Amino acid sequence: MAVAAIINGWLISADVAPDSHIAVELYKSVHALRAAESISRTSGLGSLMMLTGELSPELLVELTGYIGDGRGEVAYIGSVLQGAHLDQWKAITASTEWQRLRAMEDAIIQRGPVTAAGDSGRSSGESADPLPLTLTEWQQVAGTVRRDLLNLWENQSVDAHFEATEQGNRLERNSLSAGAGVLSLALLAFLGALVLANKFIARLRRLRRDTLELADERLPDTIRRLSAGEEFDQDADRLDFGSDEIGHVADAFNRAHRAAVNAAVAEAKTRAGVNAVFVKIAHRSQGVVHRQLALLDKAEREEPEPDRLKLLFQLDHLATRARRNSENLIVLGGEQPGRKWRNPVPLIDVVRGAGAESLDYTRIHVRKLPETQIVGPAVTDIIHLLAELADNATTFSPPESPVEITGALVGKGIAIEISDQGLGMTEEDMAARNALLAQPPDFSVATLAGDIRLGLFVVAKLAARHRITVRLTESVYGGVKAIVLIPNALTTSAPDTGAADPVREQRIPAQPEYS
Repeated sequence: MAVAAIINGWLISADVAPDSHIAVELYKSVHALRAAESISRTSGLGSLMMLTGELSPELLVELTGYIGDGRGEVAYIGSVLQGAHLDQWKAITASTEWQRLRAMEDAIIQRGPVTAAGDSGRSSGESADPLPLTLTEWQQVAGTVRRDLLNLWENQSVDAHFEATEQGNRLERNSLSAGAGVLSLALLAFLGALVLANKFIARLRRLRRDTLELADERLPDTIRRLSAGEEFDQDADRLDFGSDEIGHVADAFNRAHRAAVNAAVAEAKTRAGVNAVFVKIAHRSQGVVHRQLALLDKAEREEPEPDRLKLLFQLDHLATRARRNSENLIVLGGEQPGRKWRNPVPLIDVVRGAGAESLDYTRIHVRKLPETQIVGPAVTDIIHLLAELADNATTFSPPESPVEITGALVGKGIAIEISDQGLGMTEEDMAARNALLAQPPDFSVATLAGDIRLGLFVVAKLAARHRITVRLTESVYGGVKAIVLIPNALTTSAPDTGAADPVREQRIPAQPEYS
């Protein structure tokens, strides 16, 4: 395989030779290498024959083929070589080793096939004729002839490569002379073009700098100002580069910038209109729910029948849930819900009020909580935030499994944990939800059209409003645990006996189970 690879490489070298004469010389040298390879293969097969004591007809045919190939290559070499290489070939073919090798090969061919018992394949059963050489002598003779042929190949190749090198050097010198002249002319042309292009390149660089500044800095700032409702002058960001081709390119950027700004203006107006519609609908629904809760409260006080009273409590609870849905729209619209507290409220009442707003409030178990209070302005939003997380926990966990809420004082405030026993989330979904909670995007219909739950979106908005940190992780049960970190600025340890009770004021008729 190695010799075949060398031969193929040599033939490729001949194909890419710069001159036909050099290619012919390289082709001539390949025949000596092929002859050496044929002798090597013949010696190998002969060694196998003499070691095993048999020569099958198939092996004899293969051996005869290698012998014919080798002798044919050697004969062809003698017909094409000249000069010193021809003399070297004559010395090889006239050597004693060559004659002994031919005699050994002829004897093997004339003897024919040999069986394992040592008889030839002839029907007469006569003993096989003795061979003129032993195995060791045959290998030595074949090795000598092969080495001489390889030397012939090497000498022929070296001469051909030397001639190719000399011719390449001549071509290189001629090319360098011609190239020097062409380079001189090209250098003069380049210097002239460089002088003419300096101003053009400088203007292009300034155009690139100004367009990048317009796209990366001024356009985002303009969109932010439009989102905030500010007014601005569109011509203030216009690029001015004259009326030539570069000026036309700058004008195209101006048109693209103007189209982007117009689209941002339209989007800002649409978003403001959608938010306004949400807020109006929410306020109207909230008013209806408040009146409904008032009627339910009156009916609960006047109803003596326990079964009907239980049904009224369920309706009261559904109305409370509908009020939170209305407040979701108000939060998404960027406004504050109508419920407010002036005085601090105990944390236990805030958590109970949040749990009572969940659909499956009977599954929510409130464990030990620190004896602290939440400042009045933050009570509504914290109840809303915890209620959404508790609602998610009951929704995405088995119906019979409990949802536990615990809390503890930490260095930065109060940490509240809401743990469920559901199936949990994948790492990708968990990372996406935490990214949403850490930095909520701007509200739009396109945002909610994706894989974003409205409840988590509202939680993110409420958390960002009060600098509350919300993070999801895996619970000890394999479900999801929401960790809510309420900062110290929203808590107070001072008791306030006149604080309102959110459970009572939120109109929650049935309480979750506490322990």
